Amino acid sequence: MINEFAKRNKVLLLNNNFMLYIIGYVISGIGSRLTTIAISSKILYLTKSGLSLSASLMLEGIPSFLLGLFAGNVVDKMRKKNILIILYILFAMTSFWLIFANNMRLIYMISFINGILMAFEYPARSSIIPLLVDKNHLLEANSFRSSLSSINMIVGYSIGGIVVSVFGNDMSFLIDSLTFIIIAILIAFIRIDEKAHGDRSENIFDDVSKTIKNMMSEIKQGIGFIKDSRIIKQVINLNLLSTLIISMQTPLVYIFVENYLGGEKLLAVRSGTLFSLAGVGGLIGGILINVIGKKFNNISIMTTVLLLDGITLIAFSNSKIFLLSSILFTFLGVIFVVFETLTDTIIQENTNDDNRGKVYGFLGSLVDPLSIISLGIGGVLTGVFSAKTIFILCGIAEVTVALIYKTYNKIKATN
Repeated sequence: MINEFAKRNKVLLLNNNFMLYIIGYVISGIGSRLTTIAISSKILYLTKSGLSLSASLMLEGIPSFLLGLFAGNVVDKMRKKNILIILYILFAMTSFWLIFANNMRLIYMISFINGILMAFEYPARSSIIPLLVDKNHLLEANSFRSSLSSINMIVGYSIGGIVVSVFGNDMSFLIDSLTFIIIAILIAFIRIDEKAHGDRSENIFDDVSKTIKNMMSEIKQGIGFIKDSRIIKQVINLNLLSTLIISMQTPLVYIFVENYLGGEKLLAVRSGTLFSLAGVGGLIGGILINVIGKKFNNISIMTTVLLLDGITLIAFSNSKIFLLSSILFTFLGVIFVVFETLTDTIIQENTNDDNRGKVYGFLGSLVDPLSIISLGIGGVLTGVFSAKTIFILCGIAEVTVALIYKTYNKIKATN
């Protein structure tokens, strides 16, 4: 197993295109964490209102819902390398503009613009990976990226806190802007096999014109592709259901820690520790799926992972010992990255270049609104139930969804 792990990852490490993408992804990811902390600090300084912060996040999510299908269609029609370069340059501009945004109207406007850019970036970023590595190494590539994302979460937020505290919010925005320029330059050096794009026009503006002209028929084509593929439908359904159940859980962690794992005095330290451990778990999960994933890369394993997440969440909700809670939360991080990696790999392996962006655009257009709905449901439930009870209900819901899909697939397989 160790030899196989080394062999597969050696192929990725020797892949210049993939490494350019990954290096840019890591650098930009750290910069984005700086802005996440800095924009939160700036909004709270200007308004002293958590509601304003929530409104900013909602404005980032709305465009994905409105433009997801269209964005996925544009990504399929355009060269993914070109669109990512343009998007990251625009992201660099919006991060720079935040330095001069000293009122909420400007911040809301920039948040909405970022949301539009994110609606295009998500399908483009996810769809380019099959053009950088061959199909046999997609799982390793996705797990590699997920592991680095976990490292970004740990390192980025730590650095972000220091930079904001020592140098202020504006320095964080400037650094983030520069990291977007760096990833745009690195992607410009990527050399993708032109045969994969032989039927596409050379002029990027011609691509956009044709895309707009044929938008409705192309979107219908994408939806038809999803409807005709049982495995893609199941992956999307599992992601949407898990998003609805899981998104509400993050703010509940703070309430749970205060009530059961140390009280108000230890709230900040222990909550931060748990989320850091989730990042460590994500790193472990990325390595784990990299090693054994090829043997278990299917819907059945996705449902098993969701089942384990539900069981672990129920166990976490009943723990009042911080050490045990830390171990369980780390395992939740492992599970999250395994589920995320399997999602990307199954979609990439079961879609062609003409529909991959549409599938990711469709998924992205629903995930963000469902996350907002889930947070709203969680907020309502906290007025009725304790955080512990909500965690238990969420765990039961995850177990139920997993068992329903396992039973359904087993019946389908026997018929």
